[in-house]
Amino acid sequence: MGDWEISKELFPNGMQAVVDEIKENGLIPGIWFETETCGKDALMYQNQEHLLKRNGQVITSGGRRFWDMRDPWVIDYLEKKMIDFLEKYGFGYVKIDYNESIGIGCDGAESLGEGLRQSIRGTQGFFKKLRERLPGLLTEICASGGHRMEPSMLMLGDLVSFSDAHEEKEIPIIAANIRRLVPPEKSQIWAVLRKEDSIRRLVYSMINTCFGVMCISGDVFDLSEIQWEYVQKGMEFYRAVSHIIQDGRTFYYGTCQKSWRKPSGWQGVLRYTKDRKEALCIFHRFEADEDVRIDLKLEEGFAVEKIYEEGDHGVSCTQGRLILKLEQDYEAVAVYLKNNKEL
Repeated sequence: MGDWEISKELFPNGMQAVVDEIKENGLIPGIWFETETCGKDALMYQNQEHLLKRNGQVITSGGRRFWDMRDPWVIDYLEKKMIDFLEKYGFGYVKIDYNESIGIGCDGAESLGEGLRQSIRGTQGFFKKLRERLPGLLTEICASGGHRMEPSMLMLGDLVSFSDAHEEKEIPIIAANIRRLVPPEKSQIWAVLRKEDSIRRLVYSMINTCFGVMCISGDVFDLSEIQWEYVQKGMEFYRAVSHIIQDGRTFYYGTCQKSWRKPSGWQGVLRYTKDRKEALCIFHRFEADEDVRIDLKLEEGFAVEKIYEEGDHGVSCTQGRLILKLEQDYEAVAVYLKNNKEL
């Protein structure tokens, strides 16, 4: 970080060969940058003239120092190192991360806090320059998980990381509530799949992604045939309901949680399309002492179109009521509904 020189050891045939092979396989090449920082092994780590300072001393946090994003020299340097690089090699996706904090602020203004504000405005100016130069580039905004999920930053990116709680059981609670802040079509939800996962756990993880943009990682090459079958079913279900995720209205149901780290009861999220002709229902059971029976009132005319589940939860929809039962802790069901009644 900070020098961004292409390693001849890691890329013996150069970067272009890697990008070309990715494209030849029908994929969009993407790359990770932590634009605003310099790592301790970078030559630029010692370039104190252009790094942020506090009380005259270069701000150092862990193994990182920080570019002064108000400095025209820095912006010119980053434009050459990052924007020119992305354009030259034809990258279609960039994840812009930020994994340390400069603390209370920096020198260069009437207060440390104002220095911090100016520095962030400089970062936003660079993001705008990136979008102007490469309007077709998909940009993900990230900072230690979800620490840049605020309106002025959200406007500058196409996608945003929702959290670093990628393998925790409370993901559906976080992901559902993030909708109050981040439009679902921008909110990346990760399903981290492990080869030791039960089918119930795989389905639980895959259904979580229906709260936003589906992202999959983990032991994807080590899954069994039956595990991968359920992953594919999850992807097929997601494609069927993606238009509802992207453009709809959300309603929340279930148990009021006293602890997100030890959730109890159940959660239900219902999302209608704007014309209310289609709906997506996502149900999660957490820890409960008895079976969870869900009886959800809908508008008349809805019928089940598609279900994604492990096992049989008795899903039915008649006379405007969606009924199902969740019998095991940490299981999930997703239901796609269509309404054929004339509104």
